[in-house]
Amino acid sequence: MPVRVVPRADRERTLLEAGVPAAFLRVVAGLSQRSDGLEWCFRDESVAYSYLSALEGESLQGAPEEVRVLHDREITPLTTDMNGDTFLLLCRGGGQPTSFVDYGLEEGLCEDYGSNFQLCLANLLIFVYECCSEWSADQFVSVAEELGFARPRRLVEELMSSRRGTSEEDRAWRSRVLTGLVA
Repeated sequence: MPVRVVPRADRERTLLEAGVPAAFLRVVAGLSQRSDGLEWCFRDESVAYSYLSALEGESLQGAPEEVRVLHDREITPLTTDMNGDTFLLLCRGGGQPTSFVDYGLEEGLCEDYGSNFQLCLANLLIFVYECCSEWSADQFVSVAEELGFARPRRLVEELMSSRRGTSEEDRAWRSRVLTGLVA
């Protein structure tokens, strides 16, 4: 089975079934109307749909491994990053477990968050925290709650006290802290 992109008309239902909070979908749909800075952190799914529609029906069997993550999968876009070259996606089917992934046009699979949307959202919120560094802790907590994150106060406390100077330290911190936050 080649790549299958879930039609836009079925996107919301598919994502809700996978555990994405309706609140998250409402915020993403309204990003262009925001003026608090969140609209500069990521965009809706439109660019992802434009790119992925070119892959619709394609077999990626002979493609590089980092691209093959989409082979035989049903793909549902969640968001697009601000550069328009990285997407958060829900991948289902193909004999593999359902997973939320961060997928880049150049890199292919950047990160696989598994089936726990809260882990995917926590990583997105870390980017938001870094992108909107002028926000107060309360503003960050408010936006995280609005997006449907289960433990925003704890996440901001962990972020404020973290020492993640290198990518290795960051990866170890995420593995240690986020696992406990989203369990």
